[in-house]
Amino acid sequence: MSLRTLVEKYALDTHRTKSAWVVAALFVIVFGFVGWSTGGPTYRGEIRPLVVGGVQNSAGILVVLTTLALGHGVVAGARESGSLRVLLAYPHSRREVVLGAFLGRVGPLLAAISGGLLAAPTAYTLRTGQLPGADYLTLVGFVLLWTVFCTALAVGISALASTGRRAIGGAFGVFLGFLFVWDWLPTEIVRRMYPPEQQRPRPEWAQLWVNLDPVTAYQRGTSMLSYPPEGPLAAYETLPFFAAVLAAWAIVPIALALWRFPQTDL
Repeated sequence: MSLRTLVEKYALDTHRTKSAWVVAALFVIVFGFVGWSTGGPTYRGEIRPLVVGGVQNSAGILVVLTTLALGHGVVAGARESGSLRVLLAYPHSRREVVLGAFLGRVGPLLAAISGGLLAAPTAYTLRTGQLPGADYLTLVGFVLLWTVFCTALAVGISALASTGRRAIGGAFGVFLGFLFVWDWLPTEIVRRMYPPEQQRPRPEWAQLWVNLDPVTAYQRGTSMLSYPPEGPLAAYETLPFFAAVLAAWAIVPIALALWRFPQTDL
């Protein structure tokens, strides 16, 4: 019952803020526009599939910004203001606070992004007179997994940081690390340890390492829907693998927060 109370608290707090409604409207407007523009005929008079219209790119950017904006201060902000001490005076454990904050934030965010993901095919169908392909449902799954991961990262770092400013800075730092450092590391190892003739293509372990990055998993997974690859693929280059990577990374930040937050000095 304690966890349920916390989930309801954080969810209602999100709904009460104007920013949550602005985010929901933003997703609907942006994705609706993307769906409508994708339905326009090409110069050859053809109609493009919805999955090539940029929904994944729009979601990749907007989800990161909105989850950080709504999630970075959920624990760190309360800790900084002192209201977290008041909350913990009630029969709530610290782990329940972390789980409640995550579940209470991810629910409204999934609802907001779902509105946008519904607006895109609606606008597309209104313009083209035809429904998007079944691969759009796979794209929806990847976007929802991406939303869960980004929310988990924002809330997890918020539970580990002492202030809201440090939380948002740490979250941006992690994303930058995934974007630049994760891929750079195996590249440097291969460059220094392998002769030039064995550096291209990169060794299989290096290719696997790159695909274990959640940002790469999202980008490559959604790109495969737009431009299906030809020929056989390795197990670490398939859609199920990329989806599993995103799902696994959604667990990591919350698991770290559940382990470390109870030991933190408030």
